[in-house]
Amino acid sequence: MPCFGNGRTKDPHSCEDHRPTCRGPAPQGRLPGPRPAPYVPAQHPRPDQPQRQSLQRFTYGELHAATYGFSERRVVGEGGFGYVYWGRLRSGVHVAVKRLDRRGQQGDREFNVEVDMLTRLHHPNLITLLGVCVEDDHRAAVFQLMHGGCLRGALDAGMATEPVTSTAHFLPRHPLCWTARLNAAVGAAAGLAFLHEEARPSILHRDVKSTNILLDEADCACIGDLGLARSAAVAPHRHGSHAETLNGTFGYLAPEYMLNGQHSHKSDVYAFGVVLLELLTGQQPVDPMRRSAPSLVQHMLPHLCSIDRAQAHLDPVICREPISVPQLVIFLDITAACLLERPQNRPTMTTAAQPQHVTYTAAS
Repeated sequence: MPCFGNGRTKDPHSCEDHRPTCRGPAPQGRLPGPRPAPYVPAQHPRPDQPQRQSLQRFTYGELHAATYGFSERRVVGEGGFGYVYWGRLRSGVHVAVKRLDRRGQQGDREFNVEVDMLTRLHHPNLITLLGVCVEDDHRAAVFQLMHGGCLRGALDAGMATEPVTSTAHFLPRHPLCWTARLNAAVGAAAGLAFLHEEARPSILHRDVKSTNILLDEADCACIGDLGLARSAAVAPHRHGSHAETLNGTFGYLAPEYMLNGQHSHKSDVYAFGVVLLELLTGQQPVDPMRRSAPSLVQHMLPHLCSIDRAQAHLDPVICREPISVPQLVIFLDITAACLLERPQNRPTMTTAAQPQHVTYTAAS
């Protein structure tokens, strides 16, 4: 069974020698469902300064009308620098409007960073910036609307007894099946691999989490919220007390970042591993009520080495359908590899983004 070269020796109790007892027959061939655009490294030199996209300029009045006066009923999320509103332009196009909250201390910086990056970075698994509003003291970024909402919301829908519709513009949200979760994982990995490997200069996202992974109506994933992103070429800023200046979200922060404030590509990989745990279990990354450990990583790491132990913690939603054993084994191995303590031992996002490793592995 293929796996990442993480230095682990074969264990007689490992998942490679066990098969789940609650599964039906594994599906043959490729999985059904939508295929996210795979990450394919460019075969030609890329310019150091990619061509910038020509953005549409919106007036404050246009966005005020599109969101019904930035009504609370139109709030669909909260980004790094303000609330996100569902809007409908006069042309009939549905959009997501992220409005800068002037009360935020880092709002201006995060707004400028996200707009700057998304005007020059384009990929099928990266959120699309349509335009901006810069008028007097008003600042807003206008994005394509992802009708499936965020990945965390889709996972939480599995706890509901009926399909969830948070607001009128979203499709009724059914729990994510196994196939949809695999496709979301591959799509998110492809977006991060693009930022790490293809963007010039290379980009660290620094806030990878399930609420920053957005789904379209076919459950294909896009990476969003680049407000905390920065160039990997920029030396990490050291602080005497870095605990007061940590960026990101607890539950997703890599050990080396918590220890010394240093963030790298492999820190994004660690956060992606936490997202994979959420896809497997449906649980929150931090839950004070969890008996074994509030941290999902601490709770699940001991169980990733054995498919029998892991299956006891799978989201019940994905236990309703047959799952390919080879797919689950590889998914567990990728998750464990992303969460290795030493960053140099974790895989790159390019490796995790290859569809043949996760979604399209034929059952044996």
